[in-house]
Amino acid sequence: MSEKFKKIYFDKLSEYAGIEKDESNPNHKEAYVKLQEAGNLTREWAKIIEKKSFINGDSSLKNQPTYQWGNKFKNYTWAKIYPKKGQCKELAYTVGIEADIGFVTKIDTINQSGDIRKEYEKIRGNDDENSPIVSILSIDEGINKSLEELADWSIQSIKNFEFSYEEVYKKIFFKDENVKKEELLSNQIYKYPLNQILYGPAGTGKTYNTINYALAILEDRDLEKDQTSEDRDKFKNYMDEGRISFVTFHQSYGYEDFIEGIRVDKNDQDQLTYDVKSGVFQEICDRAIGKEAVEQDIDVVLDEFAAEIHNKNLKLSTKTGTEFTVLSKSGKDITVRTSTTNELYISKAAIKAYILEPSENIRQNQAYAWSIAKHLQNSRNILKPVVDSKTQPYVLIIDEINRGNISKIFGELITLIEDSKRAGNKEQLTLTLPSSNKPFSVPKNLYIIGTMNSSDRSLTSVDIALRRRFEFIEMQPQPKVLKDIDIKELGKNAVSNILEVMNKRIKVLLDRDHCIGHAYFTPLIEDPSLENLMHIFEKRIIPLLQEYFFDDWTKINLVLGENGMVHTMNLDSTLFLSMNPSEIEHLKKRNWDVNNYLFQDAPLAIKVNALKQIISPKQDYKIPKLENTVKEAS
Repeated sequence: MSEKFKKIYFDKLSEYAGIEKDESNPNHKEAYVKLQEAGNLTREWAKIIEKKSFINGDSSLKNQPTYQWGNKFKNYTWAKIYPKKGQCKELAYTVGIEADIGFVTKIDTINQSGDIRKEYEKIRGNDDENSPIVSILSIDEGINKSLEELADWSIQSIKNFEFSYEEVYKKIFFKDENVKKEELLSNQIYKYPLNQILYGPAGTGKTYNTINYALAILEDRDLEKDQTSEDRDKFKNYMDEGRISFVTFHQSYGYEDFIEGIRVDKNDQDQLTYDVKSGVFQEICDRAIGKEAVEQDIDVVLDEFAAEIHNKNLKLSTKTGTEFTVLSKSGKDITVRTSTTNELYISKAAIKAYILEPSENIRQNQAYAWSIAKHLQNSRNILKPVVDSKTQPYVLIIDEINRGNISKIFGELITLIEDSKRAGNKEQLTLTLPSSNKPFSVPKNLYIIGTMNSSDRSLTSVDIALRRRFEFIEMQPQPKVLKDIDIKELGKNAVSNILEVMNKRIKVLLDRDHCIGHAYFTPLIEDPSLENLMHIFEKRIIPLLQEYFFDDWTKINLVLGENGMVHTMNLDSTLFLSMNPSEIEHLKKRNWDVNNYLFQDAPLAIKVNALKQIISPKQDYKIPKLENTVKEAS
């Protein structure tokens, strides 16, 4: 049977309202526990409403029966429900119980005072059943309803409110009565920073988490939710749609790849052509303002035009009145012929540029391209660039952002990605691109997510221009990801404990930027075997530690709990006949190597003890070695 609120909750609210809680008073303790029960039920009530009516919503409740200040008992419990994750946090639907009143559903402001609260109270009027945005159910009626029935009552009350959530928000925060609902909602989508970098040691899931962050931006996915195969499918679909672009920076990556550059190609006449091609960044900026759809439409128009004039001449005139003939022998390329010249190839990109940005000025001696563009504009229905897609976010993911030369890749456009310099903002900037001579600005609905391996380059040495324009989100190793790995010989939590202890040592011996990421151990989720764990240590962890500590084997040994995975090897004194025994002994301490015996031939019990030694080192632990030390030395 579904849980219900009890009359005693209202009795306690009424009896203790405004009284300071006395920790030594058993009656106060009892009242506190009862009111916590009421708070839990209020939370469940809100969760049911969220599930039924606000699938993409977010509900929360701070279940504390006393005020933060003064430690006095409240006379109510309440939970807030935001219709959509990422919307404003200043206004919410609320549900709860109040002493001597009953069950309440309303639209209410959150943590607001002054003029905003006054505007709200003008709309709400009296805080009772006569308010256009408040609904009340008596105590007797409410305690006889299940939580499901209370949720249904709240949902119906919300539907019956005189003003919707959007209308209340508009009336409070927007004085302009002409503000449209779409504009209102667009002001609520910018929950996440426009420019952010996920940074941390190798293997902490930075690239993996870009999927979570991208979906959080595009569809309000909860960042705390575990990633599923369905999420990865959504991510791929968004990439196919062009809503997400992914690029990896490297030392050879440049402005021409990222923004735009001149590319050499051949036409049907085997002539070299030099066209300006957009890079990844310009392409997604164009998509974000709807320009790419226009360009695709123009490409179709140009292809159709070339096919139409195939072996059929079209007479046109330049701006100065000179007649010329347009033709296409192949049905793909466009050429012109005049009375004084042979056939000239005309770049489709030049024609497209005039269509996209009409001008009466002839650029770069392209009189023929200008005339053809004019003809197509007058004779065909070509789409116009739109900018009303600003409420639809786009995401550019830059993996390994610190591996590229930022000045070389972004050039003068690094300024344009700043929040305040984005198109549509008060301080918006527009620059002219050097190759195409086109004006360019960065739309404010484009989000940039970078990843950076902090063990590859410390955060302090990152390009200052980059650091100033991005928010940095640290991604540290998460041992809890490995807590359910159950290796029979070690038990649950052993792997997560091993990672946690090793990283504590690394932080002391080196720094936090060189911790070992949990991703190195995630193969154990599919194959939780001791052999697999030993393989990970031999082939992945020890080589990583060699790189981190520059082959300082003493420190590597300390990180591993001196468990014998690396060890000093016997040294043949005949190799250095002129050295005395003390010198030989000194060299012997430097003669480190991986203990192949432990990883390959050692009995199972010895391997188990070596792994346990990482977590709980023992003074009397003996380093596992081959019985034949001569063979080991050789």
